[in-house]
Amino acid sequence: RSLAFAFALLCGATRSLGAGCSSPSTESASLPFDDTGAALDAAEAIPVSRAEAPATPPQPERQLIKTGRLSLRVDDYDDAMAALRDTVARFDAYLAGEQEQRRTYRIENTVTVRVRAAEFDAMVAALAAIARTVESRAIDVQDVTEEFVDVEARLRSRRAAEERYLAILQQADDVNAVLAVQRQLDQVREELERVEGRLRFLRDSVGFSTLTVTL
Repeated sequence: RSLAFAFALLCGATRSLGAGCSSPSTESASLPFDDTGAALDAAEAIPVSRAEAPATPPQPERQLIKTGRLSLRVDDYDDAMAALRDTVARFDAYLAGEQEQRRTYRIENTVTVRVRAAEFDAMVAALAAIARTVESRAIDVQDVTEEFVDVEARLRSRRAAEERYLAILQQADDVNAVLAVQRQLDQVREELERVEGRLRFLRDSVGFSTLTVTL
């Protein structure tokens, strides 16, 4: 039994992630496996949550990112801004940004509003009603369902790999083997953080629409 068997186990677990394995040193190490095949069988036998691989995956709910742009001409700037703020509060939305420019004969403000996706259309109509004239209006819808499903699947895969490496780590009884497993575990956790970050971004973008209003 040697450290090579531990790396065979590590490589078997990392192949599903598309990660490579570097060759271990020939220094002797001891793990509770008799050969490479047994090691890989043991890795596959480590239990993971049944929720990771449902027998019949349900049809994914469509995930849409809505963004909009409004350009409004108003009679009174201060009154219009007050009405805009009241509308934002009424829809329980929030101002994500504001850029005001004051010139000699003109005041212009570009405001970024985040609103719950379910309220987006009603918010657009309410803000358009503030204006004397709606000079331009543009609505964009991006379907991110496929990416959403892919990211969720990658997240399940990384979490399952993390569980397996933790289980392997508990069985390692040699310093070199522990270090080898820990390196692979660190790589999986780094990737896990990236995937979790992307999923948070998608959920926020789908849950809250962005509306840019210029008046």
